Amino acid sequence: MNNLLERIEQVREKIKKSAAKGGNSPEQIKLVVVTKTVSADVISQVIQYGIQDIGENRVQDFLKKHASINEKVNWHIIGHLQSNKVKYLTNKVSLIHSLDRESLANELNKQGKLFNYKFNCLIQVNVSGEISKFGMSPKNVEGFLVKLSRMEHINVLGLMTMAPFEDDPEDTRHVFEGLRNLKYKLDTLNIPGIELKYLSMGMSNDYQVALEEGSNMVRIGSEIFGHI
Repeated sequence: MNNLLERIEQVREKIKKSAAKGGNSPEQIKLVVVTKTVSADVISQVIQYGIQDIGENRVQDFLKKHASINEKVNWHIIGHLQSNKVKYLTNKVSLIHSLDRESLANELNKQGKLFNYKFNCLIQVNVSGEISKFGMSPKNVEGFLVKLSRMEHINVLGLMTMAPFEDDPEDTRHVFEGLRNLKYKLDTLNIPGIELKYLSMGMSNDYQVALEEGSNMVRIGSEIFGHI
């Protein structure tokens, strides 16, 4: 077994253990492998090892890799998305994790209408309140969802957050708990057309804690690729 496959298997094993603590079965967890530091050749390799979901931060990098990979795979845009880049994503992405403002929603809806396409999106929420992080304030999410429910070319599938980097992942637990509680509150509102199916939270340094707090989508890069 080579190192790459070994690392993927180790991550899957950790997911299995932590998911149960969060009340999810391992089959309910979507592993998004973050490939911003690796080449298309390496991405093809991880796809051969059963990875179905690939996450890219930057649209220009995504477009190059998307063009050179023939295998069928779900592409995720996980980084901050500029409105002027939306036009390049139609018919190419499975999920955008970083919908965080009305101007971006308007552009997604506009481009979707032009090409008769519906963008699947997660709302990025800045639970930690860090100035350096993108995402909307938790208190603004409800009103935003009501507006999105009227946009025919946006399909909201859940919420996403990023925790601060901490030496002890336990120190991030309150962030993930905060997003989970927000999801529960929003679920009770039954906003038409809004189904918060995914809680995308947890990266290489903190995903086990995130899973224990109910995450069902994790974004893992460095734990799999190391310093490739």
